[in-house]
Amino acid sequence: MVGNEPQTCTHLANLTKRQLMADLTAQGPERADRWRRQLRASNPIILGREEGTWSVPWDNRVSRKHARLQWNGQALQVEALPNRPNPIFFRGEPHDHFRAEVGDRFVIGSTSFTISADAVNVTIDLPRPASQQTFSAQHLRQVAFRHARQQIEALSRLPEIVAGAVNDQELCVRLVNLVLTGITSAHAVAVVRGALAAEPVKVLHWDHTESRHSSFQPSGQLIEASLEQQEGILHLWDRSSEATPYTIDEECDWAFCIPVPGTSCDRWAIYVAGQAGATNLRPDDFQDYLKFVQLVATTVGNVCDLRLLQRRTTSLSSFFSPPVRDALAVSDPEVALAPREANVSVLFCDLRGFSRESERSSDDLFDLLNRVGGSLGIMTRKILDYGGVIGDFHGDSAMGFWGWPISQGDDVIPACRTALEIRSELEAAASDRHAMSGFRVGIGIATGQAVAGKIGTVDQVKVTVFGPVVNVAARLEGMTRRFGSAILVDGQTAEAIERITPQDSLATRRLGNFRPYGMASTVSVHQLMTAADLAATDIPTSHSGIDAFADGDWKRAAELFHELPQSDPVRNFFLAYLQQHNGNVPEQWDGIVELDSK
Repeated sequence: MVGNEPQTCTHLANLTKRQLMADLTAQGPERADRWRRQLRASNPIILGREEGTWSVPWDNRVSRKHARLQWNGQALQVEALPNRPNPIFFRGEPHDHFRAEVGDRFVIGSTSFTISADAVNVTIDLPRPASQQTFSAQHLRQVAFRHARQQIEALSRLPEIVAGAVNDQELCVRLVNLVLTGITSAHAVAVVRGALAAEPVKVLHWDHTESRHSSFQPSGQLIEASLEQQEGILHLWDRSSEATPYTIDEECDWAFCIPVPGTSCDRWAIYVAGQAGATNLRPDDFQDYLKFVQLVATTVGNVCDLRLLQRRTTSLSSFFSPPVRDALAVSDPEVALAPREANVSVLFCDLRGFSRESERSSDDLFDLLNRVGGSLGIMTRKILDYGGVIGDFHGDSAMGFWGWPISQGDDVIPACRTALEIRSELEAAASDRHAMSGFRVGIGIATGQAVAGKIGTVDQVKVTVFGPVVNVAARLEGMTRRFGSAILVDGQTAEAIERITPQDSLATRRLGNFRPYGMASTVSVHQLMTAADLAATDIPTSHSGIDAFADGDWKRAAELFHELPQSDPVRNFFLAYLQQHNGNVPEQWDGIVELDSK
């Protein structure tokens, strides 16, 4: 135990050391061959010519997988990987394994790698600039470059830089490197985010030239002023003044900030500081620099907004039919998809027989999953085929609606045709040999006012509909079990069908007034029928029996229901209800059937 004490003490001492925030900077032979990335005490990093964000594509003497790096919070462990043809030089000698600390440098091929822990702190404690000039985006667009070969060469890389950024952090790394490449007199560049609520200005990423070794302190006042005015602002400091330091540190005599426009880079800005090396500086001397960064910021902001729009469009495309997507393409999606009140027709569709089939297929659940998926595919495909919106999707049910974001004027009709086609296709698949045999369907449709719209975040978004009409549609779907009818609709839907369509196309059969379980309101319930259904049903006798039932003449109602075919499920529902009450009309009967369960 005594022999282990020094090792234990050393281990405890190491644990108590402050974890360093360090960066690894790669610098190749050209100014543009560079990146600076934060080291994190996590999984090992593979350094190589084709290793994602840690790649060194400019140096062919770096292997595709050249070294494994591991930062432990104090030092970087470097291990050369097998089969790499070129060595790693550390302190002038080739090494396969070594430990590098902050300030150390190692070299592979023509690329040097430096570990640094330079500080960056946004400050408001700065001397007043000798000169301040504001440049609007419009002004910078109108003026021409004067001596901009370096900037134009850098701008030619911008599409590749933006396209290769897999996330915001990588985008910031690439932007900083691009600006350092395009402005040779820049000593430091940062992508910053303005203050948000209780959060101060944040440096998202920064880098500096090899000539700088001091800390970097961007001006918080300059950043906030630029973001508030949404214009580029330039500060110049007088190097000849001995009373106070002329800028943030002794190596800079100018700094400017350009905001990044757009919603996806909210309150982002590009901050550049450097040394002109001349006296009597004028704001016009920096026109090319400001125009260059303005072009970079505008391009990045526009591309990021376009990407955001594409992500939103892609995430929403599965909810909308092609005609609706085409209509949305020519409007602002944020406006078109914003929640608003609309008259909608809501369809609830539930797959019946799932529990029974689960028991039968307990030894082959993947086959059951495929069968259920095929059945749900029929539901969702039909909703989209008739211009509906997929509003919800559960394990064995789907909800669609019509009337938002674009109304077709007669939204009841496509909803009803969708229901009939779902029923028809699933009934056709009911044979024992069909993959989707064993399933039936129940559908409820209700029409009325509701609030429909998009909810969620940028990456996780859905559209849905809220309101009593949604509950009515769901209750109607549940009531199909009681009536043995595949499709039930409410009174407003039935009225629209009678008003819009001829009877040889769509028709309804009135079933009476019901108070669904859990609801205080009364729903007029109707059975949706095709022309063939209508021809096979004695509608006059059925309606007369329902009228007698509602009026409390249950004896006459029973006689009329007995005249209907025994295969009629509506007949059987009412006869069972009459028998349940022994043919006696309840006191204070109002003609409304109250349901005691879903």
